[in-house]
Amino acid sequence: SFVLVLSVIITTTFAFHQRLHSEWQNSRNRIFQSSSEINDNPYQDPKLQEFLQGDGINTAWKGSTEILRRRKQIPSNEYDPQTVVNKCMQALQANDDPQLDHGCCVLLAFKSPFGLLSQGGLDPGGYGRFLRSTNYNPLIDNADFQLIGELIYSKDSLSVRQRVQVNGWNIDGNINKSLFDFYLSKNEDKW
Repeated sequence: SFVLVLSVIITTTFAFHQRLHSEWQNSRNRIFQSSSEINDNPYQDPKLQEFLQGDGINTAWKGSTEILRRRKQIPSNEYDPQTVVNKCMQALQANDDPQLDHGCCVLLAFKSPFGLLSQGGLDPGGYGRFLRSTNYNPLIDNADFQLIGELIYSKDSLSVRQRVQVNGWNIDGNINKSLFDFYLSKNEDKW
């Protein structure tokens, strides 16, 4: 399952390090934009906290999660971590196909039951608005992506990090390269 801090979880800079390890094991599939800076507590990102409290313009998402089952875009013990990341990135690449913010719906399907996204009450529409209004906007409707390097497992092998290079569109219509780290952990034998 998958936290797309973008709970999957959200801050503009993160690196994989030991202090996040205990929080990281308790949530599945968090995504953070990578850089050389380290933020000791991703949950203290003021933009994320403000967004989760509501901006007064959020409207209920009108899509359906039923399509996720038909498309096999839900957690399964058959999926390894790279398959989960690929499924999420492919869904984000065509975010509004077959329904508005479908890619965000897929990410939320893989979120950790113990992560920040589970506590925030965001629906796919709200999550999409958040991603589009932050440094995570290259993820939405990205031109292409590539998994970078090998998986990095925690000592207990219950958590893993996968780096992804995303070629996403900026506001000027140009492509920017960005690096994001997906953090996944096992929950009930599923990533």
